[in-house]
Amino acid sequence: MDHSIRDEAQSLLSRIASECSNEGANGSTHVSFYDAAWLSILRKPTNGDRRWLFPQYFDWILKQQLPSGAWGPCVAPLDSILNTAAALLALQKHVEALPGNQEWVQRITKANNALTSMLAAQHGSAFDQVRFGLSIKQHIELLADNGILLENQRLQDLRLDYRSDPSPTSSWKDSKESRTDLPFVRALRLIHSSPWDEAAEIRLKDILECSRESLNEIVPSTWPFSCFVISSSLAVLSEADIHAGVYDSVALGTSLYEDIRKREESPDTKSNAYSDINTWAMVIGSLHDLGHCPGAEVLVAKFETCTGLMDLSDDQNSTFTTNCHVLICLLKLDGPKCIYFSQIKSILVLLTGEIYTGSISFNLNCSGMYCMMLLAKAFWLLCLRVDMLEMLFKLEPDLQEKIPIITLQLLARALLDQDPNGSWGNICEVTSYVILTLSSLVKLPWIRTIGIRSIEPAVARGKVFLLSKRDQWTYNGHLRPKGGSSYTSNTLSEAYCLAATLIRLTYDSDDLLSVEYPPPLPEILIRGMRKVGSLMSRTPLIAKLSNNVRQVAELQACYYTSLIKRREICKFPRSAKGEDKYQLVIPLAFILCMGISNGKSTGLQLLEEMMVLSNLNFLLDEYMEGTIEGMIDEDSSLLRDLVEDLFVSNEEQHEAKRFSMGQAKALSEVRDVLLGYVEFILQHHAVLDSPPCYRARLAAELKTFLLAHTTQIEDNHKFASQTLHGSDGDNMAQHTIGDEIDTGCNDYRAQGLLQFVNPQRTFYNWVRSTSADHTSCPFSFVFFNSLLYSTTPLCKTNLFGTSRTAYVAEDLCRHLSSLCRMYNDYGSIKRDAREGNLNSVNFPEFSSTSEGATSYRDQQTAKSELMWIAEYERRGLDIALAVLGDQFSITSRDYIMNGQEFFINVTDLFGQLYVLKDVGTRIK
Repeated sequence: MDHSIRDEAQSLLSRIASECSNEGANGSTHVSFYDAAWLSILRKPTNGDRRWLFPQYFDWILKQQLPSGAWGPCVAPLDSILNTAAALLALQKHVEALPGNQEWVQRITKANNALTSMLAAQHGSAFDQVRFGLSIKQHIELLADNGILLENQRLQDLRLDYRSDPSPTSSWKDSKESRTDLPFVRALRLIHSSPWDEAAEIRLKDILECSRESLNEIVPSTWPFSCFVISSSLAVLSEADIHAGVYDSVALGTSLYEDIRKREESPDTKSNAYSDINTWAMVIGSLHDLGHCPGAEVLVAKFETCTGLMDLSDDQNSTFTTNCHVLICLLKLDGPKCIYFSQIKSILVLLTGEIYTGSISFNLNCSGMYCMMLLAKAFWLLCLRVDMLEMLFKLEPDLQEKIPIITLQLLARALLDQDPNGSWGNICEVTSYVILTLSSLVKLPWIRTIGIRSIEPAVARGKVFLLSKRDQWTYNGHLRPKGGSSYTSNTLSEAYCLAATLIRLTYDSDDLLSVEYPPPLPEILIRGMRKVGSLMSRTPLIAKLSNNVRQVAELQACYYTSLIKRREICKFPRSAKGEDKYQLVIPLAFILCMGISNGKSTGLQLLEEMMVLSNLNFLLDEYMEGTIEGMIDEDSSLLRDLVEDLFVSNEEQHEAKRFSMGQAKALSEVRDVLLGYVEFILQHHAVLDSPPCYRARLAAELKTFLLAHTTQIEDNHKFASQTLHGSDGDNMAQHTIGDEIDTGCNDYRAQGLLQFVNPQRTFYNWVRSTSADHTSCPFSFVFFNSLLYSTTPLCKTNLFGTSRTAYVAEDLCRHLSSLCRMYNDYGSIKRDAREGNLNSVNFPEFSSTSEGATSYRDQQTAKSELMWIAEYERRGLDIALAVLGDQFSITSRDYIMNGQEFFINVTDLFGQLYVLKDVGTRIK
C-alpha cells in the first residue's frame, strides 16, 4: 500500500510539472457555488432593457440546491453559509425580476431556514472571516437590503450599520485589476460599473471560457494561482520525502523563476498583498527545496512596505498565513550570517504574541488547521538554527517558554479534537493538516521528552481514516490562504492527503545534537509535576482526560512555572515550613481544565494571569496566617483599619493609598506588602480595560477578602485559646478568655477534633460569609471575568450588566466558594488541628444529632457530614449555572458560559485535590 501511494505521489509531481506551463491548469479545478451565484445575478442593460448575462449559471444553481435548502457539501461550515447566502440572494433577485414563480419562492423559504440554522450553530469568530469577499455579516446586511430578514436573535445582534456606504459591495467598483481576481470579484465590479464596462465583460467571459471544456461550463473556483499550487504541492510532498526527478525539476524551476521575475518587475506593492506575498514566499521556498539559490531581498522589501501584514487585527487568517509563509521562506534561506534575523524576529514576536494573547485561535476548520500546520513547521525550522535561537532568546527571553507552551497547546488541541473515527472534523484535508502538524511537532526537542509513543496512535488512526476515504482525496479540496470564499484545488487536496499518508514520525537525531535552546527544564521540576499530575488523574474531573493529554499538560505546566518565576510581581516575606506544592498544582490545574473546556474562551495569556493571581493568593494566605496572625491578638481593629484605608476612594477610582498611623508602626511592613498586592490586582491592565462595574465590584470583593482574613485571624485566636482537658477518655472544651460558656454542648470527642465553643454564628452563616470570602474565590471570580471581558473578543457581554445576571452570577460564586471551602477543610483537618486553625468540622453542628442531643462522632463521620453538605452546595451551583446561561443571547452564550465553566472546574479541581491529599503548605 505504501509503495503504491508513493508512486501516486511521484506521479502527481510529474503531472504538475507537465502542466505548470499551462497557467491556471492547476488552479481552476473545482466547482464554485459562490462564484456561480454572483455571476447569475449579473444583468446587462441592452436597448432599454436588462437581460441576464449568465442564465446558465442560475439554472445550475437551482439544480444544486440540497434537500436541506442549503448549497454545497459542508466540508467547512463557513463554505456552506457563504454559498447559501449568495445563492439565496441570486434567487431573490430573480424573484424580483419575475414575481409569481412559486417554485422559486419555496426555494427561498427553504434556503432562508437552512441559512438561519447554520448561522445559529456558529461561534462569533466565524462572522468576520473572509478576506477578498464579503463577511457573513455583510451577506446578512445584503439579504436584509433585498427584503430577506433572517429571524434570529443572534442575527439581530450581528446587524451592522452600513449606511455610510450605500452598498457593502460598492467598494469593489474601484478595485484595481489583478492576476489573482476571482470571478465573483469581477462580477461585483460589473454590478457597480456605470456605464457598463464592455472590456470587463469580455475579460470575465474569457476567464470562464478557459475552463469550459474541463468543467462543463461550471465556474472555476479560482483563477489562476498555478504557482501557488505548484509551490504548495512541492513543499508538502517534500516533507514526505517525495521529490521531483531531474527533468521535472527543470520544468518546475523554470516556471517558478518566471513567476518571481514577474513579481519583482511589478511596481504594485499594495494590491492583493496577502495573496501576492503569500505565493511569492512559497515560490522562493520551493526553489530552495529544488536546490536553487533564489534571493529574497525584493520579497522582504515588498513585505515590509505592506504594513497591514504586521497587524493581525483585520483579515486574521490571511495575514497569519502570509506571515507564516514568509517566516518559513526566510528560515530556509537565511545562512550563518543571519541577514534576515530582524524580519524573522519581528514575525515570530508578532505570531507568538497573537496566539498567546488569544487574538488568533485555531478552530477545527480548514483555515484554522492550515495555519496550525504552517506554524508547527516554522517552529521546527527555527529549532534547527541554534545560532538564531541564542540571539532570539537573549533579545526576547520570554519566547524560550512561550514557544514551547504554544507548540504544546497545538499538540494538546490535536489530541483532544480527534474524532472517534480517527479524523479531524471528518474532512480528509483537515485530517491531513493535523497529521502534518504532528509530524513537525514531534521533532521539537521539548516534545521529544514526551516521546513519539504519545503521538503515534493519533497519527495512525488519522492515516486509517484517510485510507478509508481514498476516493475523496481529490473531491472538494478546500483552502483559505488567499481570501474570498474557499480557495479550492483538487490537486492540492490530493497532495496533502498523499503526504499525510506517507509521512513518518521520525527525526534525525543528528539534527538536534547541538540544540541547547531553549535550555532543558530542571529534572526535579519535571518529576514533581508528574507526581502532581498522577494525583490529579485520580480526581473525577481529570480522570476523563487521556494519559497522553495529561503528559502534554504536565510539560506545559513546567514551562509556565519557569515563565512565571521571571515575572516581577509583588513580594511576600516567607514563613512557610513545608514544601510549596501549590507552585506545581496551580499551573497544571489551569491547563488540564483548559483541556476539559477545549480552550474555547481561555487563551494562554489568560491562563498565565490566573496562575499568577492564584500564586499570589496562596502567598497572601500564608502571610496572613504565618506572619500577621502572630503579630496581633484577638483585637484586630488595627489591621481592619489598615485594610479599610487601602481602599480609600479618590475621585471615584479605587486605588490603594499609603497612610501614616503612629500606633501602627509594627504594621508598616504589613501595609507595604498588602499595598503591593492590592495595587497589582486593581491596576492590572485587564481590570482597567473592564467596565466600571467590574472595577467597583472587584475592589469591594477584594476588600471583603482581606477583611475575611482578619476575621479568620480573630476566630483562630479564639479557637486556639481553647484547651483540651478530661479524664477517662472524656474531652471538655474550655474557653479561657473569661466569657461565660454554656457547657451543655461543649463535650466533643472526635479523635483530637476540638469543638469551637460559642462561635456566635451558625456554620451555615460562617461558611457562606467569612469562610467563603476567605477562599479568595469571590474576588478571583470577578478578576477572571475582567480578563475574559478584556482579552477575549467574543466575551464582551457584561456579566454584571443587568440585575438578573449580576444576582445569579454572585449566587453561583457563593455556592462555588462555599463548596471550595468545605473541600479544602475536608483535606486539611489534620494540618488545621496542628496549627490551631478553625476548620468547618469544629463547629457545634458537627457534634449534634438531628434531635439536638449531644453526640460523640469520630473524624470520619464528621468528614462524611461535611461532604454531604458540600454536595448540597454543588446542586445549588449547577442550578445557578444553568439559569445564568439562559440569560444570554445565543451570540455570546457559548463563550461566556464556557468561561464560567472553566473557572468552576479549576476551583472544583482544587477542592477535589484536597479530598485526596492536603496540598497546602505548613505555616505554623
